[in-house]
Amino acid sequence: MRSITRTYNESKVLEDRLKQLSGQYLLRTHEELALLRAQIPQARLGRPEALLEMQRYAHRIAGSGAMLGFKVIGDAMAQVERILRRADPVPSEAEWLQIQEQLLLVDADLARTAHDTSIPK
Repeated sequence: MRSITRTYNESKVLEDRLKQLSGQYLLRTHEELALLRAQIPQARLGRPEALLEMQRYAHRIAGSGAMLGFKVIGDAMAQVERILRRADPVPSEAEWLQIQEQLLLVDADLARTAHDTSIPK
């Protein structure tokens, strides 16, 4: 009986930690999306440093989202990263529209997730 209680307690600690990390990720993602979007005007002008910053934010959001189980966010930001990486030298207008669509998917999923009371803010 003691090991069952111990296992339950350990699982609860891990679950609580995952919720905490998820909440921190969501807060950071809001901030990083704003920073990513702030780079768009310069990136559209072909500034390589702006494109690189956008790639970095997209990569970070995608990887952390996938690791923490935020599939929609992770997949959408991975698509943004792929578009930015294959741009030569900048994304086409059609690719910018795809980026915007993916960012809207992320916004919608963040809004949906914000209503989930199981994730601490």
